[in-house]
Amino acid sequence: MGCPWCIVGQHRLDKVLAERFPELVVEIHHHPVLLLPDAPADGLYIPDLLRIRYGITDPKVASARPEAEARASGLLLDLGRQPMAYATQAAHALILAARERGTQHRLAVWTRSNVIHMEFSTSHIMLHARVNPELAAPSRLRSDSAVA
Repeated sequence: MGCPWCIVGQHRLDKVLAERFPELVVEIHHHPVLLLPDAPADGLYIPDLLRIRYGITDPKVASARPEAEARASGLLLDLGRQPMAYATQAAHALILAARERGTQHRLAVWTRSNVIHMEFSTSHIMLHARVNPELAAPSRLRSDSAVA
C-alpha cells in the first residue's frame, strides 16, 4: 500500500490484463507484507529512515527509479509528497479480510489510486492503526468490522 514498487507492479498487472486480456476473468490474491512492523503510531520521517537504514542522504535518489518506472507505465508517482511512513497493520488486515468477500483486489486498487492522488501527507488516514469508513467501503466491510 505504501511501497512504490507494489504500486507500480499492481498498476502494470492491471494494465496488461485490461489491454491484452480484456475477456479473461482473473482472481488476484494480495499477500501484504509489513515493511515497517515497528513503526510508531506517529510515523517515521522518511528522509531520516532512508539515512539510518540505507545511508541515503537525498530522498530524491531513492525516489528516482520507482518514479521513472511509474512514468514509463503511464502512472504519475511523486514520492516527495510522502514525508512520513506509518505502520500499516490495520490496512493490511483489511485487505486480507476483503479476500473472503471477493473484494480484495478492488480494495487494493482503490487504495492505490487514493494514495497516489491524494496528498501523501494525509495518506496516514488510510494506513494508520485505525481504519476509517472510507477505506472499509470498497471492501464491503462495515467500518466496525474493519477495526478489529
